[in-house]
Amino acid sequence: MRGWYAFFFWLTAACGLAAAQDLPTIPYTITVTGPADEEVAARIQAELTLEKRREQGVPSIGVLEARLNRDVARAKEVLAAYGYYDGVVTPQLVDNGNSATVTITVEQGLLYKIGRFDIVWDGPRPATPVLAFATGLPASGRNIVAAGDRVLARLKADGYYDSDLVERRAVLDRPSGKVDVTLTLTAGAIVTVGGFDIEGEQEIPERRIARISTLEIGELLTPKRLKDAEDRLLETGIFNEARADTVGRAQARTVRLTVGERPMRSVSGAIKWSMQDGFAIEAAWEHRNIFGDAERLRTALTLGQQRQALEVTLRRYDTIFEGHTLLATFEVAHEDVDGQIYEHAALIGTLETDIYDKIVGRYGASVEFVRDEGLTQGGDYALIGLRGEVAFDNSNDLLDPTEGYRVTLRALPYVGYNGDLRNFIILEALGSAYLPLDRQKEFVLAGRMRLGSIVGEERDQIPLPKRFFAGGGGSIRGYSYKRAGPVNINDEPIGGASVVEINAEARWRINEDFGAVAFVDGGGAFEGAMPGDGGDWFIGAGLGMRYYSPIGPVRLDVAMPINAREGEPGVQIYISIGQAF
Repeated sequence: MRGWYAFFFWLTAACGLAAAQDLPTIPYTITVTGPADEEVAARIQAELTLEKRREQGVPSIGVLEARLNRDVARAKEVLAAYGYYDGVVTPQLVDNGNSATVTITVEQGLLYKIGRFDIVWDGPRPATPVLAFATGLPASGRNIVAAGDRVLARLKADGYYDSDLVERRAVLDRPSGKVDVTLTLTAGAIVTVGGFDIEGEQEIPERRIARISTLEIGELLTPKRLKDAEDRLLETGIFNEARADTVGRAQARTVRLTVGERPMRSVSGAIKWSMQDGFAIEAAWEHRNIFGDAERLRTALTLGQQRQALEVTLRRYDTIFEGHTLLATFEVAHEDVDGQIYEHAALIGTLETDIYDKIVGRYGASVEFVRDEGLTQGGDYALIGLRGEVAFDNSNDLLDPTEGYRVTLRALPYVGYNGDLRNFIILEALGSAYLPLDRQKEFVLAGRMRLGSIVGEERDQIPLPKRFFAGGGGSIRGYSYKRAGPVNINDEPIGGASVVEINAEARWRINEDFGAVAFVDGGGAFEGAMPGDGGDWFIGAGLGMRYYSPIGPVRLDVAMPINAREGEPGVQIYISIGQAF
């Protein structure tokens, strides 16, 4: 019997659906007039059900009238949300027989402002001075809520981790045209980090995970520090996920760090190509826990038509000094660019430490040997160098940033021997910024600048690999690798004692998988130590496509040189992984 009931139910529903599909629909037009506030008008238009379903028509005038009444109520809600509490919405519906005409007239009325903004404490008053900064602003729901959110954010930043909103009350005063707001808040006690609960670890020791997070027992517990801890853990490349939250309600609160470890060993590779520079294949092997304490050993091999290199890098935490990370690098390289040949071997040791929030300091030393077969007298250099660097980075992504900026300042003094002593200092400043133009961050303006100068020796006394060069996919696009700068009588790039690079991009993320870029690059390498002294400026422009792969954006750029040298190609194509900057 149940089967028959189900059959008859299905048959009845199907017949009803078919009958509904056969019912005639009444088409209608809708016109919205006002309000004068363009933002409010756009929001009302976007909220109207009649507008969203206009192409479908309605089965009856009664249904149309019901929808109209709902849209009128929604329009009034939108007006109130923006601070127009006395707004008037007037509907009109005309039945034309076989069609209908709908008109909605919106008068926004007086824009109410926030009058008083009082804070009442439920419990002890905190020591933090609290200001809402909302008085005089339009009394929109957004402004009222945002003012309360700012108060809570300030409390939480000062260690009142449990602070919360108890009640929000707004009183409309029509004679004055103002809205008086009262927030009832609870601050609670100041909360500190009391300990750690580590979850998800497999091979990395718990104490090392806690150290990498940079959270310290006894420090103020704030949402920002928990976010920083997550970012620090993810930046190591050891974990594919990291979460920081709290356990319990104690004033000295336990922080739970939940991690998901990546495989400790990995092999990676990349292929790069440009029209003038040819192919380059990069392969790397990495062990992320080689000695059992999250040390990272990475070996990378580059085989290109112009450059071949082997680089071995060890990264180790808390080396020499607590809170200092060692980056030890051994590198050998051979490069041949248009007949300018050199060989280079280097052993570099760098210590990295946090100076302040998002400011990192790096210092160290190097021993290097250079065989310059191109220009310099004697050909062989022995170099002993020091290095100092300060970097700030608050961008939101390593390979595809959409907001924030980066700044790096570095100084590299060298003492060299090439039959005679060669003493010089390399000074360099780099900066990039990313500005989203919409909330979804689909449209982003990006800019980059590089300035460099070598002081202490003339350009020709500086070994070739230490000079500044410009041109290529990561520099000034539209020009071949190292060719946006001085060349000798044989048309071979010889580099300069200074460099300027300025890059500007407009980035558009079309959808989840693809994006487009328009760019202009300018600058060059110069013979003198003062940027712009002894050389030409080069400008390139072009368009690019981005494919957003799981490992980062794959970049295809097509660039044209605006003032190309004679014999240079009129178009350059670059393919690589990651944004240009």
